Amino acid sequence: MADVNALNLLLRVTDLLDALHAFGLQDPVLLPEGSPERVASERIRAHLRGHAERLRALGATADAPAADAIDWTAGGGSFAGPFQLVFFDGWELSRVMQLLHDLSVRAWLGQMDALAADPAAYEAGVRMHATAARYAAQVRWNRQAAELTDAKPWITGAQPGFDFSLFPPAEEGAPSQLDVAAMVYGVDDQSGTAPAASSGEDNRVQGRVTLPAEPASSEAYDEPLAAEKVAAVLTLFVP
Repeated sequence: MADVNALNLLLRVTDLLDALHAFGLQDPVLLPEGSPERVASERIRAHLRGHAERLRALGATADAPAADAIDWTAGGGSFAGPFQLVFFDGWELSRVMQLLHDLSVRAWLGQMDALAADPAAYEAGVRMHATAARYAAQVRWNRQAAELTDAKPWITGAQPGFDFSLFPPAEEGAPSQLDVAAMVYGVDDQSGTAPAASSGEDNRVQGRVTLPAEPASSEAYDEPLAAEKVAAVLTLFVP
């Protein structure tokens, strides 16, 4: 049987993403009717609900968070975190979506070994991870098209998280959007190489393939993220 802790972690990520898309879909200001972003969110949410059902069938037991308990500002329950405009601004919502979708991809990769003991869980995990990666790329494409950003569908170069550094904290000493992004992508050390966000991963090893160190080939969400790192990000949204 697959590790129930791994299943529950993946279910928590999946349920949080489902709640995020539901949150955006309830407000046409955040996701305008007929927009590519809204169409994508409707399609993504259908898959997320299916993933949650599959994870529960495999043995996950975690409860979905109550909508009013989720702090979309990433403030750990204070509702005063660095994404304070998320309730009013579709662009802010898209940054949170990018972060959590990229977190999901890394979370799935990080738990594959824990699923391996159960062939059915492992096969399902591989399929759900592939879907998670596809939708993470879709969110980035939408950001690029809607905001004229350089949010590529796959991370290249040496700018983890891309544009989070453009948004300073609300007050001196408070966490910034870049601080939250660093928890998902690693800290940008300006070296031109890909930083590691979890011990033991260097953002270059892909299964049996090791990418060259130069030029920097990948920055973040194609490498596994340790369970405690994933949980730390989740706690910002669901204390």
